[in-house]
Amino acid sequence: MKKVVSIITLIILIMISTVSMAADASLNISFDNSKVEAGDEIKTSLTVKDFTRDGDNKAIELKLSYDTTKLEYKSISWKNSWTGTISSDKTGVVASKTGEVSSSETVAEITFKVKESTAVGNISISASDIVTSADGDELQSANASGSFEVVKLSSPTQGDNGNNNNNNNNNGNNGGSNNAGSQNQGTNKPEENKPASQNPTTQEPATSQQPSAGTSGGTSGGTEKAKTSSGTKDNTIIDKGLPKTGASDYTIEIGVVMLVIGAYLYIRYSQKKKI
Repeated sequence: MKKVVSIITLIILIMISTVSMAADASLNISFDNSKVEAGDEIKTSLTVKDFTRDGDNKAIELKLSYDTTKLEYKSISWKNSWTGTISSDKTGVVASKTGEVSSSETVAEITFKVKESTAVGNISISASDIVTSADGDELQSANASGSFEVVKLSSPTQGDNGNNNNNNNNNGNNGGSNNAGSQNQGTNKPEENKPASQNPTTQEPATSQQPSAGTSGGTSGGTEKAKTSSGTKDNTIIDKGLPKTGASDYTIEIGVVMLVIGAYLYIRYSQKKKI
């Protein structure tokens, strides 16, 4: 009788040990961001913990639950040598691995997109019907879930608006300065093209000295060549005034007139003297 009791006790202890080992294996659901906006993508990690049972061939099976009106499945990627499949409705996940499993190991990473029409609030993703197995020995695990928050679209801060307004004002002021500069340049151009005859500081008075025709021609020719070689259009009207040779002609005529007047006065004076 004592032997029977001992055997029953041993069986119970083995069963309790198996149950506690099953309770140790668990699944965790986490996200790469705790807050996202509508239209963003979010990555969901499925992590198994304390999968320490003996056996080379490990496997896990689960069923995902999420609001398909808010989330759109995009892709799944397997991690840490796990491989598997996902059902056509994107809820059933089956994965397997050969070898040891660490105390906390990511099995897969699933990417969802938050739909544009999703309102602000929390969104949860849960896993149920979780079964882990080692060499075909299946054990049930507890359900798991995780959640993240959808927030309002970010808008520019007041400081950013102030900076933008200041930049716009500076651009406007620079544009006004440039326009003013352009107007001033347009106003100054006529003075640059003002005829030389109207500029008293550059006009040379006529003198009695008469340079030779060769000198005058050489100077004029040299000036015209210098202006042509500069590549700038010459809009200046050259005030030549009276020709240098003309000034000499007037001097001769005045001298002749004075001689005639002197001769006339001398004749009159001689006539009066005889009387």
